[in-house]
Amino acid sequence: MKRKIFVTTLAALLLSLLIGASYSMEKGEAVRKQLAGLQKESGVTLAKVFLGIGTVDFAHRSFSGTDLPPPVGEAWKGIVSPDGTEVAFWYRLPRSDLGIARRDGTMIAEYREIVDPEDYCWAPDKSKLVVRAKLARPDMARPPTTLLIVDLRSGATREIDPNGSVSSQCWSPDSRQIVYTSSSGTRIYDLLLKSSKALTQEGGATWSPDGEWIAFPSDDGYYAIRPSGGERRLLFKKKNAYSHLLWSPDSRIVAYKTPTRNLTFFDPTRYYRIHVRRLDDGSDDWVAVVATGQEVVWIRPGPAKR
Repeated sequence: MKRKIFVTTLAALLLSLLIGASYSMEKGEAVRKQLAGLQKESGVTLAKVFLGIGTVDFAHRSFSGTDLPPPVGEAWKGIVSPDGTEVAFWYRLPRSDLGIARRDGTMIAEYREIVDPEDYCWAPDKSKLVVRAKLARPDMARPPTTLLIVDLRSGATREIDPNGSVSSQCWSPDSRQIVYTSSSGTRIYDLLLKSSKALTQEGGATWSPDGEWIAFPSDDGYYAIRPSGGERRLLFKKKNAYSHLLWSPDSRIVAYKTPTRNLTFFDPTRYYRIHVRRLDDGSDDWVAVVATGQEVVWIRPGPAKR
């Protein structure tokens, strides 16, 4: 009798483990399936700027792109606006200047005094852009690089921090504050007060679109903290994660990169897998591959054309 109970219990345990494993596999695929559905419904996707604009096809784990006229069609780096309608990028005139173009490639504005932009971060209302760049000066052959806020309508600039850098998700939802990395760690700059305050010693921060959290990588994982500086918590652990954490438009799914294993670390053609992860249950999957230096951002351009 005891042996029968033991066998029955063992069988039940094994069945439970098999069901659990199957469920975990289904959950591992669910986040990509969810994004494929959202992409059809609302157009939400991940986009990159590299010789044009490429967007992730979640269903097929690939990028699709459209040829664009120069200069945006020749750009190697840039960022698509959150609504997917505009592109900020650098191009050579002979020097590397900041440009803004529509998604079809037609130019909107050129900012020839902003040279060698390195980082880009659109304000939610597209009125401003944060960049790390040089300000051309007639009295200086090699001006220093600094973190700037650019008013895209007037072209006016405001210098924030000579040691500052930003991710592609640096703005608060109301476009009044930015989170950035300085030599002392992460800081928040207030545009109205024209001052900044320390947040955490780690860098690489991103602000969630709902305004509730600021995330940053640390100790083989990603953490989040309130903009006020409280309630620090671990989001998830991920060994070899290699990027900022990018929040989806609804702040429920995040994207990040991990290196592939087929090339050496110092190979300039190294490739990275873009992973997506649903935060409430940990469903995780990869959706595309990018090369070194190619950054992606979430965009939500509206209903897909049928």
